[in-house]
Amino acid sequence: MNKLNSLVIHFLCIIWLVLAVGCSGGEVRLDSGDHPLAKIKHAVKKSLPLDVRLVSENGREFYSEYFIERKGRVFKATKMGVRKYAHVVILGERRPYTITTQVLIEKRLSSKGMVKAEYEFVKYDEVLARALLKRIYKILNESRDDGNIVDDFRVF
Repeated sequence: MNKLNSLVIHFLCIIWLVLAVGCSGGEVRLDSGDHPLAKIKHAVKKSLPLDVRLVSENGREFYSEYFIERKGRVFKATKMGVRKYAHVVILGERRPYTITTQVLIEKRLSSKGMVKAEYEFVKYDEVLARALLKRIYKILNESRDDGNIVDDFRVF
């Protein structure tokens, strides 16, 4: 009976690990602290590799240009077999906001007969996602001293 209980416990632990780790989706999160939304958006735009490719309608989702990374440097990925892009989302209705980052890796499908190359998702790059989040955090904290005394002030 002890062996059966041990097997069941091991099985449940493995299932829990698969669900906890496997469903993370390559996403890295950070609470923004007491920073105003405008400052967070500025830090995100400044931190993205290359430039902003797309911003959502509500202004809280940012997509970077497609890029490749070689020897610690970032280059624009034009007609490459593999490319990456960063996706940053600002969540929450008020402070502290939650900032999530993902870096997705895509692989080009066979482009024979295609007018425009198509890509498919391969995996997440959590190392770059963490580096991007650290950069956003650093920019937010560096700019803490040069903020307005009355930030986000709105007249009724």
